[in-house]
Amino acid sequence: MSLGTPAVSAAARPHDPLSSPRLPDQVTLQHGPRDLLFAFFLVADRLARERGVRLSVSTDFDELLAVNRENRASWESLLPAVDPRYHRFGPDEAFWLRGVDAAGRVVLTRACRRVDLGSGNLHDEMTSLRLFYDPRIGGGAPDELLFCDCPSAHQLHGLISFQAGGWHHPDYRSKGLSAISSRIVKALALTMWDVREWISLVDDPLVPHLLPAYGVTTAEPGIEWRRYGETVRMHMLRMTVAELLPNLTLFLERHGENQPHGAA
Repeated sequence: MSLGTPAVSAAARPHDPLSSPRLPDQVTLQHGPRDLLFAFFLVADRLARERGVRLSVSTDFDELLAVNRENRASWESLLPAVDPRYHRFGPDEAFWLRGVDAAGRVVLTRACRRVDLGSGNLHDEMTSLRLFYDPRIGGGAPDELLFCDCPSAHQLHGLISFQAGGWHHPDYRSKGLSAISSRIVKALALTMWDVREWISLVDDPLVPHLLPAYGVTTAEPGIEWRRYGETVRMHMLRMTVAELLPNLTLFLERHGENQPHGAA
């Protein structure tokens, strides 16, 4: 992962919201169209600051777990796929977007993993629960099962990006931050890892609301996650690089204020 300056540790978090570097100062563009991505990160960072949120990138997943625990009144348990109790993420394997308000509170999160499926496929990675729990560490409920009937899951091979852990504090909802943060995470994964596919799992009732915000056009039903006697039904959201780049260009046209739009 190529970041100019790592985000602050959890110990510094409550006191000085400005101790984290700004998002554009952290990013080193390595892959993808440089002009488009450079302009996008500047505009997205500005839009978040106009909404009272200072963004940075962190690889401290223990802090992400702590923020989740502190905000369970408005946030379900962290998905195991990005939970540090079940994974040992290297600095080039995962990150999360960290949004802090003027009071020093973390009010926005969105995590992302680099997943190399090799010659395997996403269907097997999910149904075996390897995506959720590193086999070297283990975890999970005794009755835990995941079923996947999404057609394209069998077709996804090689390097992908998996997103989870998206949350906004209730004070910062309905401000358009989902549209900003979801695109930032995809753009970061592109420029750092050169991924060509972005995947996330979304609870069925949330899909109609989130699809327009995320700019995603492919949403396949058919995920059932069973554990502790309960079943959660989800859609698999999918976006390709061929869809992302025009989407970022359109985002800049709407919000860019004379920023360069080129996707060359």
